[in-house]
Amino acid sequence: MKHPLLLYRDEHFNANFYHYSNVDIDHSFLFVDEGRQVLLVPRMNLRMAKEQFGGTVIPYQDPIAELRKLAKGRQIGVDGSSMYFHLTERLRKFCRPVDVSEELCRRRMVKTMEEVGKVKKAVENAREILDSLEIKKGMSEARVREQLMVGTLERGLDISFKPIVAADRNSSFPHYRTGNAKIKGMVLVDFGVRFGYYSSDLTRCFFLGERKKEAVYLKLQEMFADIMDALPDLATGSDLAAFSKLQFKKRGLPELPHAIGHGIGLEVHEYPRLGVKSRDRLAGAAMAIEPSAYFDDFGVRFEQDIYFDGKKARVL
Repeated sequence: MKHPLLLYRDEHFNANFYHYSNVDIDHSFLFVDEGRQVLLVPRMNLRMAKEQFGGTVIPYQDPIAELRKLAKGRQIGVDGSSMYFHLTERLRKFCRPVDVSEELCRRRMVKTMEEVGKVKKAVENAREILDSLEIKKGMSEARVREQLMVGTLERGLDISFKPIVAADRNSSFPHYRTGNAKIKGMVLVDFGVRFGYYSSDLTRCFFLGERKKEAVYLKLQEMFADIMDALPDLATGSDLAAFSKLQFKKRGLPELPHAIGHGIGLEVHEYPRLGVKSRDRLAGAAMAIEPSAYFDDFGVRFEQDIYFDGKKARVL
């Protein structure tokens, strides 16, 4: 980073803040300057910050006054994607904030083995919960979602996003909102949990006698295997998108209305981007790969989380 960095964690988890601070303390400011880290926290969080944070901790009543002491007259990198506009405007009165959100996302793109291990744990827990589902004809989407939530709570974990449970025709909508529809012949379940702040994202389809629809699902599993084999020869997100497009055409399946996947880590959707225009490098990334096919009366998706070290891809 060319200049000092200022990150803010409000009421909600902030992936960039956690990545640089290794703590998750609400209403805190992280100031990073040439290796020195300063954490500004409200007094109610002071004891927690001193116990968890490895750098300097300063309690505040007025955070702007403290930030003025650290940043006055300087150019400061900020996360424009999460920094409130009114906060940025207050900073402009005594320093020069510059949006470095793109650089922050790119720095998180390549995972350490410790990070990969946490994603793997999140995947393993999500897979076990999916495997434990009991799905029957006439069961509601909400009842399946309830099983997912109970399984997550029993493991002391959190979901990484609102689960999608889509029965029959509802599965043709990629971002369907789970309702109370009764399952007749099939159901699509898109689900993930967080482990140590790292996310998983898996999709499975369950069939209750729908042989023709299941045959399409099997084609997607074959496609996933072909993508895994091809990854060592693919350098960027656009390379992967182009290869995947050929696989859909080869199998006579409709073109995807979304990307073939996305990076995964502290956020469910992060870099690398896997669209046709993406120049993001794939080596070192954890990714969710999700070949899918959507028709008027149903949709199927097979999604696995993987790690690609630049030479070999493996399912987590």
